[in-house]
Amino acid sequence: MIGYGYLEVMSLATSSPKVPVMGPAPVVITNPVSEEFSVIRAGLLGGVLNMLRLNKHRELPQRVFEIGDVVLDGTNVQRIAGASIHPKASFTEMKSLVVSLMRDLGKSSEVEPAKDGNYIPGRCAAVLADGKRVGVF
Repeated sequence: MIGYGYLEVMSLATSSPKVPVMGPAPVVITNPVSEEFSVIRAGLLGGVLNMLRLNKHRELPQRVFEIGDVVLDGTNVQRIAGASIHPKASFTEMKSLVVSLMRDLGKSSEVEPAKDGNYIPGRCAAVLADGKRVGVF
């Protein structure tokens, strides 16, 4: 991702259950320090978007990504998330990035239209590798 011009960011593995991102239910911590850190993340999108929110006063373009563990069904799973914000950001930019990244990983992939509550209807696509959905953008 660094070779594509993205800057790596790291967010906390714990977060608030009020993070406005749809996805799998996060694991709830039994005795949290505070409500802000009362669940273990089930996805990386919230952290990447929060990073952009915290840096909205910075110059554009901003391209960030995170690779890290999330907890799904009681198991740690490694995921990647990325975001690009600038006046000419587009679906084509993200599609090109995803297809190139899959190629660099040695995986053949396909892109098909998808629905996801985190994205504007009609502006979302799923990434398939070996017929299995492995991501969304």
